[in-house]
Amino acid sequence: ASSGKVWMHQRKLFMSVLRQFYLGKKSFEERVIEEAGMLNDCIEKLDGSPFDSFQIVGRAVSNVISSVVFTDRFDYDDKVFIHLIDMVNKQFRVNPYLFGVPKLLSNIFLSDHMNLFKLRENTLIIFRKFIKEHRESIDYDSPRDYIDCHIIEEKKWMDLGQPDTACFYRDINLECSISDLFLAGSETTASALYWFILIVVTHPHIQTKCQRTLD
Repeated sequence: ASSGKVWMHQRKLFMSVLRQFYLGKKSFEERVIEEAGMLNDCIEKLDGSPFDSFQIVGRAVSNVISSVVFTDRFDYDDKVFIHLIDMVNKQFRVNPYLFGVPKLLSNIFLSDHMNLFKLRENTLIIFRKFIKEHRESIDYDSPRDYIDCHIIEEKKWMDLGQPDTACFYRDINLECSISDLFLAGSETTASALYWFILIVVTHPHIQTKCQRTLD
């Protein structure tokens, strides 16, 4: 929920990470431009064949989020990456208010949507693997991404003798924060770009204006 001490600590940390590494930073702008180039290369390789633009654009958007969370990007045909995006998109298409329904009630009254909770858990399992790898390779003096910063924040409060505050940075909270980033950022941004593509394809004069502005 967007309230309470856990949410406030998670929000404060993520905003701090954005300011430190990404907001207004040329390196992040270059990262977005690099991913746009990868997207363009992927489309060119199709050599004019029909394709689902929503899927390819979604992978590009998710890769930018991945660079913030995991440091690295994925190849567009990476099976784990495709599986992750598919699960995120499926969750987004189900009413998000169902997350607040107790599992027992969902089993009784919402049989059509029971997969939502399974999708959520399977998504968290993937994030759990990345968090474990980060814990094994982290350099506490040189954080690489959001996961590193989260782990370092937990250790900071433990070293200060404040375990009650450190518990706000447990792995389960990190898993849920990463899930929220993908849910809030990938499908929504991909949808906006998808509609933009549709508009410029069906209205060439708008495409010409956009290109003129870019030039």
